[in-house]
Amino acid sequence: MRIPFISLLAGLLLWCAPALAAPAHVQSPTPATVFSGTTIALAYGSNVTAGSLLSCWIYANHGISGVADSRSQTFSSAVNVTDGATYSLANYYFLNTTAGADTVTVTFAGAVTYASLQCAEYSGVATSSALDQATSNSQTDPGTATNAITSGNVTTTTAGQLILGWTSALVAGAGTVSAGTGYTGRTNVFGDTLFEDQVQSSAGSIAATFTTNLATADHITLISTFKAAAGGASPLRGPLVGVGP
Repeated sequence: MRIPFISLLAGLLLWCAPALAAPAHVQSPTPATVFSGTTIALAYGSNVTAGSLLSCWIYANHGISGVADSRSQTFSSAVNVTDGATYSLANYYFLNTTAGADTVTVTFAGAVTYASLQCAEYSGVATSSALDQATSNSQTDPGTATNAITSGNVTTTTAGQLILGWTSALVAGAGTVSAGTGYTGRTNVFGDTLFEDQVQSSAGSIAATFTTNLATADHITLISTFKAAAGGASPLRGPLVGVGP
């Protein structure tokens, strides 16, 4: 007598949420500085890639009228600490750039006697509605302890975000700043104006931090966070379990 066997499909085909493309640093041109005029410009060393995030940090002793590039793209402000004609410390960005050679130009509200411009390109960032969190923090003599310079904490809402931090001493050449724990430092102006980045694996609280070698240096620090681009759906297949003849 044959005993009937029932084959069971115990593993189901499950579709998880779309995978996230990990943000990555592509390039950071050598920073620009000016000591007069109403504009400052910085060219990317290589052609920018379509879909990238372009992010720039500005220090100037005047207000910022606008930021645009040679690809006819107008940048948005993530965070801008300003005191009219006295100073501006800001992060401007553009999502989903077109491809090709590119020069970013910042226009000021009046003539400056000092300004610096740092820029970077990142891949793997969402091409719309990417900015999640941004804030700034001012510190008087934060000291030389590790990570003593801080933007203050923000709380990201999604995993895998690109975290961008920037700090500057309020007096040019006031000590040497290094990137905070877990961050990679990029370009630096006069030793005390540095931007950094990292990819946060899980959503949650995070701050941009830095360390300086000069105890008596006032700093303003910025942080902005950008959501990762969605990748293709990632199928997870459970085991096909059955009992058969």
